[in-house]
Amino acid sequence: MATITCQNIVDKAELQLRDTGNDRWSADDLFGWLKSGQRQAAIFKPDVSVTNASSVLVAGVKQSIPAGGIQLINIPYNMGVSPGTTPGAAIELVDLKTMGRLNPTWTTDTAAAVVQNYIFSESDPKVFYVYPAQPTSGFGYVNIIYAVTPADPATIAAVITLDDIYETVLLDYVLYSAYAEDSAQSQFASNRSVLHWNKFVESLGRKDLKEKMDNPRP
Repeated sequence: MATITCQNIVDKAELQLRDTGNDRWSADDLFGWLKSGQRQAAIFKPDVSVTNASSVLVAGVKQSIPAGGIQLINIPYNMGVSPGTTPGAAIELVDLKTMGRLNPTWTTDTAAAVVQNYIFSESDPKVFYVYPAQPTSGFGYVNIIYAVTPADPATIAAVITLDDIYETVLLDYVLYSAYAEDSAQSQFASNRSVLHWNKFVESLGRKDLKEKMDNPRP
């Protein structure tokens, strides 16, 4: 549970920017970038903001994560039928090619409420498939873990939506955004923007998104 307020992070950004009087960047600007940073973090590392819940399935093999979700993370086990509160058999993840090779008719096999396997592809992150197919009534429930868009803090005095361990991640995003505004006019600002962007993405385990700094020397 988060305890760090948005104001804490904005204050630290103002100190590093040497703009505690908000002569260049307003507190509202910095707060807005902090909120954007939370959403960007969830895009690059979906498990920064997750929900763990019991969710009812629908008829057939094709399923969707609950409304508000952005990506499936895991479906560990069954939760029985209505009211879906009894943990049951484990569910194993399989890939589509393996399922097709082992059981070419898996989509038309006899339906059942208890799920044995689920299939998921990051190319379609809100959709997954279950085996066997769900029946036309008496749907099963599963324990589902999925990523959600972080809610925007209502005010700058509110705590951040992500866990406290992401404080420096969000600070780097705020600093990246602030320096980016001046990057066209200042080589220093451009380099600082890239520096903080790289720290932001590296902290999220996305070294593939690093950018190179321009060398100011000829």
